[in-house]
Amino acid sequence: MRFALWSAAALTAFCLFLLISPVTAQDKAPASLGTPPPASTADQPKDARAAMLEGAGKQKTTENELVARFKEGGNVMWVLLFISIMFITYSIERLINLRLKKIAPEDLAEKADELWKQGKFQEIQDLCEKSDSVLARIIKQIVKRRGEGSERLHTIAGDVGAREMRLQLQKAYPLAVAATLGPLLGLLGTVSGMIDAFNTVALAGSLGNPALLADSISKAMVATGAGLIVAIPALAAYHYFKGRTLIYSVQLEEIVTDLLCDWFPHVDDKKEVKP
Repeated sequence: MRFALWSAAALTAFCLFLLISPVTAQDKAPASLGTPPPASTADQPKDARAAMLEGAGKQKTTENELVARFKEGGNVMWVLLFISIMFITYSIERLINLRLKKIAPEDLAEKADELWKQGKFQEIQDLCEKSDSVLARIIKQIVKRRGEGSERLHTIAGDVGAREMRLQLQKAYPLAVAATLGPLLGLLGTVSGMIDAFNTVALAGSLGNPALLADSISKAMVATGAGLIVAIPALAAYHYFKGRTLIYSVQLEEIVTDLLCDWFPHVDDKKEVKP
C-alpha cells in the first residue's frame, strides 16, 4: 500500500511539474511576438504565417492568464495546490488497490474449497499467506479456528470482514477531507481578498473609482473558484470509492457465506428442547 501511495505521489508530482514548468517559463520569458519569422518560413503564405503567430499568441496569453489567476488567489492557492496533489495521489492509490482481486480473488475461494474437501488445512493457510487480500485473511481465521463451531465462525468471519472493509473505506477518507477543506480554504482566501479590496477603496477616498473595487472583488473570488474546482471532483471521487467499497463488501459476504455453508452445513448447533 505504501509503495502504491508513494508511486502515485511521485507520478502526480511529475505530471504537475510538466504542467507548471512550461507556464512558468512562458511567464518569465520576454515577449517574442514582435520578432520577424525565421528564414525557413519566409516562403510560406502570409495567411499561414499569420495563423501560426495568432495561435502562438493565444497559447501564450492563456498560459500567462493561468499564472496571473494563480497569483491573484493569494497564498491560499498554494495550500489548495497541495490539497489537489493529495486528492490526485489518493485517487490513484485507490484505483490501483481497490479492485476485486485485492478484496476477493475469484480463484482463491475455489482453491481453498478443494483443499478443504481434501482435509489439507495447512495448505489452505499457506495459500492464504501468498494472497494479500481480505478474503485470504478471513479464510485463514476460519481454518485456524475451525473447531469452535459454525455459529462462532460465522461471527468471526463477519467481524474480520467488517474490520477489513472499514480499513478500505478509511483509505478513501483523505478525499473527503480534501472535499471539505477546499471550499473553506477558498472562502478564507476570498474573505482575505475582500478585506484588502475594501482597504484599497478606503485609501482611494470616498470618491474612488468603482472599477477598482470591482477588480479587487474579482481577484478575491479566484480563491473560492479554485476551492470548488478542487472540492467537487474530490467529493465525487470519495463517494465513488465509497460505493465501490460497499459493492465489494456485499460480494465478499456472499463468497464467505457460501464457503461457510459448504464447510459447516449444520449451522444450527442448538439442542432440541423436549416437550
